Amino acid sequence: MGPTHSCRRALAIPGDVNDFEGLAQLVEKTMDEFGRLDMVINNAGGSRSKPILRTRAEELEHSFRFNVTAPFELVRLAAPHMLAAGEGSVVNISSVAAKNAVRGNLTHGVTKASLDALTRLMAAELAPKIRVNAVLPGAIETDALRGWLGKMDPNIRETMLSNTPMRRNGESEDIADAVLYLCSPAASFVTGQLLRVDGMAADDLIPHQLPDL
Repeated sequence: MGPTHSCRRALAIPGDVNDFEGLAQLVEKTMDEFGRLDMVINNAGGSRSKPILRTRAEELEHSFRFNVTAPFELVRLAAPHMLAAGEGSVVNISSVAAKNAVRGNLTHGVTKASLDALTRLMAAELAPKIRVNAVLPGAIETDALRGWLGKMDPNIRETMLSNTPMRRNGESEDIADAVLYLCSPAASFVTGQLLRVDGMAADDLIPHQLPDL
């Protein structure tokens, strides 16, 4: 006999996490379809950082909404359903930028650091029924990173690899596996943690390009 495959159902709901009414509808439709809500993965986010004197307040505020306020709102909406079920797991996708002070990375670094603080504060308040953790990716071979490296001097990639003890950049599967662990029973006693998945890369992975002011 061949392998037995269990049936799985998926529900795709297009939307924008910055649309808070849409987040409410997302949670409502999920509950209508599946009858329960077990986990929330806050994966949407990002920033376009610039040097501090070229950054405007409205740009920082937009990044806060995308990287901090939207994840908070989705958890706020989902948490009552997980509490009612007696268990749940939240994983926020942060960044090593939250820990590293790199020139020209103010917007991304500030908002991801705020997401890390949000993670630990939510973990403290939602325990013991809901666990809340964060994954902090390093250099991951996404289309965006490959496109950027393709425009740079080839020595940049070599510098990144030489500054990473694992001698490679990460793959999307590395992040997915970390999330899977944090959501699984194997991590039942893990909450409030900020898990770096970066191959132990140096903080200054590549030389900064900004001169002294």
